[in-house]
Amino acid sequence: MRARGKVWAATTLLLSACGPSTRPIEELLDAAKQKGPGTRVSLAGVLPGATRIFIFGPYTDLAQARRCIGPSTPDLLRDLESRDDVNVLVFRLSDGRLKSVAISRAVGDFVPDAIGRSYAPQEAEFVVRRSAEWSVLAPVRDVPTCT
Repeated sequence: MRARGKVWAATTLLLSACGPSTRPIEELLDAAKQKGPGTRVSLAGVLPGATRIFIFGPYTDLAQARRCIGPSTPDLLRDLESRDDVNVLVFRLSDGRLKSVAISRAVGDFVPDAIGRSYAPQEAEFVVRRSAEWSVLAPVRDVPTCT
């Protein structure tokens, strides 16, 4: 429990100081993955001021992303439709700005049911599951897809 608290504190400190950073989020997801199946991990609070969290997976096209987040799209989404090595998390802040971070799938891979959805911070909770190849993150709650 102490190690988890330290990872959470480090994540909160780094993200509040400079916006989303890949390393603390990957550390948070990797710590959950290392604990194994059934472990829960929440993205609530990783970026203070975030009002929505969007998760986009490999091969997501720009049109689908725009249906979720609107016409303004972060640069990380522009190349996603031809990549299979990352997931992109996009945070909408209370002032409407978007912040994004690419997360290596080797560290934090999400099941297809988690992709293309808009999460309120308190809904962005995932559970580690074992797939045929590696550990994946599945949403704890059913959240509607973006339309």
